[in-house]
Amino acid sequence: MTTMMTPTEQLKLADADVKSTEQEVTDREKAVQDAQVVADDTRGLEAAAQRDLKNAEARYRVLFAAYDEAKGLREEKKRIDEELAEIGCAEQVRDATQTAATALDNAVQVVISLENAAKQARDDTQLAKTGVEEAARQVASTGGQEGTPAGTSGQTSTRARRRSPSEQQNSLAAITGKLGDHYDRLQTLYTQLQGFLTSLQAQATAVHTAATEAADCAKKQEAEKKRLQGKLAEIEGKLKGQPTKSEVDQAATDRDTASRRFEDAPSAERQAHEALKLARELRDDAQRRNREALDRRDRAEGLFITDIDITGPNAAGRFTATAVLAEEPPPGYQLKWSSDAGTVHPVIGPTVSFDTGKLPPGSYDIEVSLVHP
Repeated sequence: MTTMMTPTEQLKLADADVKSTEQEVTDREKAVQDAQVVADDTRGLEAAAQRDLKNAEARYRVLFAAYDEAKGLREEKKRIDEELAEIGCAEQVRDATQTAATALDNAVQVVISLENAAKQARDDTQLAKTGVEEAARQVASTGGQEGTPAGTSGQTSTRARRRSPSEQQNSLAAITGKLGDHYDRLQTLYTQLQGFLTSLQAQATAVHTAATEAADCAKKQEAEKKRLQGKLAEIEGKLKGQPTKSEVDQAATDRDTASRRFEDAPSAERQAHEALKLARELRDDAQRRNREALDRRDRAEGLFITDIDITGPNAAGRFTATAVLAEEPPPGYQLKWSSDAGTVHPVIGPTVSFDTGKLPPGSYDIEVSLVHP
């Protein structure tokens, strides 16, 4: 079943189609402009990629040749670094043995001091023991009698009790025993210190010998060290302007990247032109549908505006134009005028006037259309 639309429905539908197609034309035109930019950018892309590839390959060859040429210098630098490290080890041995020799000399002096102190203490203990033994013999020979003070008649004092000869002898014997023990311990300590001293002196002698040899070895290498340092400085100066391995590797990466771009360039250029062609076709199709929508709208307007009635000019030289309507415009729509003869007065309304008096003779168009503000 066919449903007939009213003139108002046809006009509104035509307006919607015009707006929709106009927006699509705008969007499609923007897409064409974007595609054109990409196409312009890719134009000559293959030639540019080829130039970039040649430059990248040339840079890599130059850097690689320079790096390979400096290979001998790097190897010589490595050898000199190793030799200087060996000399540095010899100097460390010299310093370490000198430090150890000094420490052993100090230790020897300390042990000598201890040995002398032990010997002195032993001898002092022996003298004390001899003195105590002599005192014990005197007590034994006198029987403990030392004379009685006058007026005492041999009576014991109430303040102090005199020790008996046996008690004195026992006390002196105990002291003598302790002194003997001290003497024995001091003699043992003295003997041990003598052994330590002999060992330390032997070690000190050996370390002094090693220190002397290490110092002689380091001294003999001083001239060689200076020569190697001078040679190393010379090599480092030559290597300063040479490319590093990381620079050569980066140049190789850049070359490979340029190669891939060159391989992809024809495809990218072709795709860009195909995209531009498609964008133009879509824009042309949108423009065609917009023209069709405008034609439908013109036909829909024709259901309302059938003609324009022009009268004049009047005494003032003005023309009057009135729209001939088949029916009143739909609610919300207005009649809008335009003319290449100049401005009409008023622009909106069913009847307007215009003046062509100042224009050269000829034909001029005047149009009226329905608009929805």
